[in-house]
Amino acid sequence: MNIEAKIKDYFLKKDQNDILSKIDILAFNYLDHHFFSSIEFIEMISYLENEFSITFSDSNLKNVNFGTVGGLIKIVEHLTMATSA
Repeated sequence: MNIEAKIKDYFLKKDQNDILSKIDILAFNYLDHHFFSSIEFIEMISYLENEFSITFSDSNLKNVNFGTVGGLIKIVEHLTMATSA
């Protein structure tokens, strides 16, 4: 499973209200919609860092694109390329 598929799958498994099946998941702004509680957000960061052997920097977390699923995927893809180079 590639990065995009793994991250989409993670979000779909966390979607208790079944909202992601009705919208464009890549454009979904999970921060604006309070999709995660504070603890769940930390768990997501931890999962992604462990799953993809990356570390998010402050600038990654402050990136305007970080709040959407699609933007998050691009950041993770960039970080995985940087660590494998």
